[in-house]
Amino acid sequence: MTENQPTMTLLGPLALRLGPARQKLPFAGHTKQLFVYLAGHANLGIRRETLLDELWSDVAPARAQSGLNTAIWRIKQGLGPYAGFGIQTMDDLVRLSVQAPAQVDSHQLEQALAQVTASPQLEPEAYLRLLTSVKLCRGPFLDGCSSHWILPLREKFAAMHIRALTLLMRDRAARGDYDAALEYGRAILELDAFREGTQREVIWLYALNGQRAQAILQYRNLVTLLSQELAIDPMPETTALFSKISQATDSIVRLAARSVDEGSIDRSVVPAVCLQQSDRDASKY
Repeated sequence: MTENQPTMTLLGPLALRLGPARQKLPFAGHTKQLFVYLAGHANLGIRRETLLDELWSDVAPARAQSGLNTAIWRIKQGLGPYAGFGIQTMDDLVRLSVQAPAQVDSHQLEQALAQVTASPQLEPEAYLRLLTSVKLCRGPFLDGCSSHWILPLREKFAAMHIRALTLLMRDRAARGDYDAALEYGRAILELDAFREGTQREVIWLYALNGQRAQAILQYRNLVTLLSQELAIDPMPETTALFSKISQATDSIVRLAARSVDEGSIDRSVVPAVCLQQSDRDASKY
């Protein structure tokens, strides 16, 4: 990001910035609501009828049309100082346009994920793009806004954030940087501690990192969480992994050393053999 590059934050509270400096949005009332709606759908043309239904449903039609036109004009004026941001109108469509040098954090996240290949490790450029996009995630999509149309987009970008963190975790694991992989894994669990697949990967990464006691503690904390919050037990795969780690042998240690070099970045770092639960193991839990 250059010192004066215009950027828009959607992953977190809505903000407009020049470089790192947050700008005061010169919008209020229906104009601010329109700006938020268009920002949430940046570069997509929205029908005027949709905007009127969403934002001016409680206003008489003639007054609503006038209000929409006035709000569009005010947004055009307000975005004037920010190169790359603007409002386009064509036929019955209205679009908040984002062109270079302007950037939107949610677009950067989408683009970074779209460029990831299915190889076991990320290419250096792909890793840096993902890392940059993750650092821009300051919170839920349009955090603080409660309009119903935001919820599907909020879920979409929450899933994308976790996907990016998962790819970073597996890439670092494949390179043997278990401390960094664990940092990403813990970041995922801070967002959603009930992702049991990620819990297994974190448990296994602790084992790979020589932190067997921490791996066992991670499992026991998960047992407590699931019991207290959902009144359920861990999945059999998770229990099997715990059994393998708690009874670790030299062969398991050797398996751990090569496990992350197999498969693609879309696969769990936990080897399938560590999730195979024998009848003898199952009878203990």
